[in-house]
Amino acid sequence: MSLDLTNTTILFADDESSITRFVKMMLDDLRVSHVYAAKDGNEALELLGEYPDEIDLVICDWNMPSLSGIDLLMQIRTVDSDMPFLMMTGRRDVDSVIRARDAGITDYLAKPFSAEQLEEKIARLGSRAKRIEPGRRIESIGGQ
Repeated sequence: MSLDLTNTTILFADDESSITRFVKMMLDDLRVSHVYAAKDGNEALELLGEYPDEIDLVICDWNMPSLSGIDLLMQIRTVDSDMPFLMMTGRRDVDSVIRARDAGITDYLAKPFSAEQLEEKIARLGSRAKRIEPGRRIESIGGQ
């Protein structure tokens, strides 16, 4: 069983190409209809500006060059207080969690994580995203 994400567009930002490939593979398995990938916060902002009405959820790494995930979050919050924002990070210290909460984070995902943990976080954010239907579930292909 998996979430119905067939009408969902996610913006994913991470500067590590191996992590990007890994997460995109997970999102493909969850049947996310479209994933925009950004290599840093500045590129993520550009994509948000280009596709503001398409993006349902932002998943972002904290540590990135040029514009960090927390800085991206703060910029998004100046124009959109409701955009679901999932921060992925290896930071597990209380100060970082508090800083993210105070900046308006929707949820937090500690690295490393499994596909099940990612799906659980997306399901939790479903009520805030435009086209994620957390109550509606579909059978996954091939019994996965």
